[in-house]
Amino acid sequence: MEGLEVLFSILSVVLLGVYLYLLWRQYASVGKTLILSLGLVMLESHLFHVFFGEELAGQQCAGVDEFAVFGFWKCARWSYDFLFDSYEITVSISITLMASLMLIHIGPERLFAFISLLLKICLSLLLMLLPLEYMLSFYATLYNYVSALLALGIVVDEVFRIWYKEVDYEALEPEA
Repeated sequence: MEGLEVLFSILSVVLLGVYLYLLWRQYASVGKTLILSLGLVMLESHLFHVFFGEELAGQQCAGVDEFAVFGFWKCARWSYDFLFDSYEITVSISITLMASLMLIHIGPERLFAFISLLLKICLSLLLMLLPLEYMLSFYATLYNYVSALLALGIVVDEVFRIWYKEVDYEALEPEA
């Protein structure tokens, strides 16, 4: 890792700690706090990829058909780079799992977060399905920006829920 990557990682951990504290104060539940913190983890992941990039699995070997769906499987091997440092495998699976956990937890009553998470799942699955040509030309960059904005919306929605409590106006006494 280079100096900027380390600095970004340290700032991300500090920000995550503050966010975990805010969530804990709001919900007083370890499970709910950890699951809801995944929104910030996804945001930090997307920002890391915007600033520092990520390797495509289809670029790790020669002779990949750039127009084939799952063309990157030609490069499949038990290596760190293929399994843990590629858009098609690592980012696609991890974002899908994190968004799915959040989706199961929040449910459709929080419509913005629900739709944002569904979109994130669809977009991350496309990472695995699109041919290398599309990934190289536009989709990887577009994915990072759009997914970062969706994750930012989820985090802002949660912070808004923490700071501004819902008021039951029917329960309030009328002023005389």
